[in-house]
Amino acid sequence: MSRIRKLLILSALIFAMMFSNVSAEVRTISAVGEYIVGEGLDENFSVAKERVRVAALKNASQQAGVFVKSIVEVKNMQLTRDEIRTISANVLQVKGEPEFDIDTIGNKAIRFRCHIVATVDDDNISAQLMQDRQNLDEAVRRNRELEKELDRVNSELENLKRQYQNATSEIERQRIREQTKKNDDAIIANMYIELGDKNNFNKNYDEAIANYTRAIKLNPQRVEAFKARGWVYIHKKDDASAISDFEYALKLDPNDSAAHEVLSLIYEDNHAIDLALFHINEAIRIEPQNQSLYVRRISIYSIGKDWDSAIHYCNEMLKTFPYGRHIPGVYSKRGRAYSKKGKYDVAIADYTKAIELEPQNLLYLLNRGETYIQKGDKYNARRDFERVIELANQDNGSFNTFNTYHAKRARKYLAELQ
Repeated sequence: MSRIRKLLILSALIFAMMFSNVSAEVRTISAVGEYIVGEGLDENFSVAKERVRVAALKNASQQAGVFVKSIVEVKNMQLTRDEIRTISANVLQVKGEPEFDIDTIGNKAIRFRCHIVATVDDDNISAQLMQDRQNLDEAVRRNRELEKELDRVNSELENLKRQYQNATSEIERQRIREQTKKNDDAIIANMYIELGDKNNFNKNYDEAIANYTRAIKLNPQRVEAFKARGWVYIHKKDDASAISDFEYALKLDPNDSAAHEVLSLIYEDNHAIDLALFHINEAIRIEPQNQSLYVRRISIYSIGKDWDSAIHYCNEMLKTFPYGRHIPGVYSKRGRAYSKKGKYDVAIADYTKAIELEPQNLLYLLNRGETYIQKGDKYNARRDFERVIELANQDNGSFNTFNTYHAKRARKYLAELQ
């Protein structure tokens, strides 16, 4: 199984155990959106209805966020505001069709109102919280982009309205109408991406692809639509299509470090180490302060069994970010590289440093125990494996998939050492 899919599955298991026993409760939300058309510029009424629907959904999502936050607090889980907003948008279930009211304001403007009724239930919230972490992170990032694009097109439309009112020729007015049509297409494309994100978050992958494709047809320059569809292809294990979408996203925006990072993961999974390194190096060039990218590069060299390069870049990272949050893991990665080269004492020293910096990380203890076995030191190996089991048993009832997995491996080693 590939590295990226292992991460998705393990993260999903953690969330599943944390949110498995929430009592059922349903909230009903009523929300209204408002939008004024006219004021000199002729607008497409069907697009105006979409604008006001989005405004109503935004208001409903804000109300849902209060409920989501309360469920999260019950489980004592720390989520960011953006994570709560993203989950809130995905758990809303609109009942029936939106209701639209139209009235006139003076002689030139028409006011659209949209009223929606939606439900939110905690079973659905728990299901969303059980999503794998990487899927949630990607959904949050795309939700930010959706909001950013919505703000952009709304601001652009207000500017076009002002330009239209001040236009002095029919040629100029026609140009503004054409720009308004593009603005309308951007709004509808945003709607399809929003639908696709909801489909993706709920694992309706074929529907998600269909909606992202509709968005791309309306707005072929929309980088986010290609990246979003690429992630769905990853979930569907269609790496060729995922690569195509992320590479096209890079044609539109060559400085998108996230697209380079995802491509490095896909190529690593397919054992194309040179391509994986090319893309992770590009991501580092674009985002030189992102420590996780440097860690990814070390991992790629390790996957390719280039232990000397892995050690070299561990040394570089320890110099560049001596107090970074990834440093314990870097010592562990260097320890693994040294152990693969048969330098067991140096490897043990690195694992010991990692343990000193992060004493509750059972993986470091497990790896040091394995290295003691390779060195022939059964006594210290046994001590490390026993410590792994001891720490796993001190979990105070909280579930940790990784600790449980490491304890299982430690028991296996202890049985073999008898």
